[in-house]
Amino acid sequence: REWDKRYRAGETGFDVECNREQLNEFIDWFAPYLPRIAEEMRSLQLDKLYVNGVAFSNGIIGSYSLEPLSEETWSVFKRLAGVFDLAYRRFEDLKKAEEQAHEAEVQLALERVRARAMAMHRSDELKEVIAIIYQELLGLGLELQDTNIAIQDPATKEITFWGSGLGGVDMPPKFTIPYLKQAVIRKVYDHGFKNGPYFWIKLQGRELKRFVQIAITQTEFKNAPKEYQQAMTSVDPLFLSQVAIKHGFLEVASDQMLSHEQAAILQRFASVVDLTY
Repeated sequence: REWDKRYRAGETGFDVECNREQLNEFIDWFAPYLPRIAEEMRSLQLDKLYVNGVAFSNGIIGSYSLEPLSEETWSVFKRLAGVFDLAYRRFEDLKKAEEQAHEAEVQLALERVRARAMAMHRSDELKEVIAIIYQELLGLGLELQDTNIAIQDPATKEITFWGSGLGGVDMPPKFTIPYLKQAVIRKVYDHGFKNGPYFWIKLQGRELKRFVQIAITQTEFKNAPKEYQQAMTSVDPLFLSQVAIKHGFLEVASDQMLSHEQAAILQRFASVVDLTY
């Protein structure tokens, strides 16, 4: 707290002398983040430690010493902080430029999907739209097994899928899954319509095998090429990420959970699909 107080007061260089009790409190504070260093410091059983800091534009560079730093050492320490400050500012500039470039890539990808969707003249062209979505998501760094647009018939509760990606094989325009009461099927697909704008589920082991077995025996997925069916059984665990759209959801399958940034990108693609539905 003393360190933070002096930093906020505008001091450019400061040290805090910690007795054993204060040092133990300090170690307890950072132990969850740096457990190995905390363990090493506890093993030293120090009675006193100096916690030193030099401010730079976005924070503090810290060091620890058993004795107060000499004027010469403080001078070197502050010069080091100045050099680091320049490097950090450069890092921030590069980071901002990378973020802007990435955002431009996302915008271009969304525009390509939007343009193809607006050019549709027949409903079966949705297959081509989902193929573009799959390729654009791959281009943005998402490692996916499959991408689907799923639409539910409100009367029969059947779900029709337009998909692309799994197995790298040419698929029929769409597949329809009837309303099935098996727990694993309901677990996966009820959420796509009931659980808010974004939802993900992890299937693995016996539950995943049960899900695939039902899909390739009791739905139109049984008519899929053998390469497609084999690809369905080749991933364990399987993560299904779904974003709600009107009457359905946009879904991607992957072997790992999407990051927060990737989930946000998927939701932006879903918004484009919703506008063109």
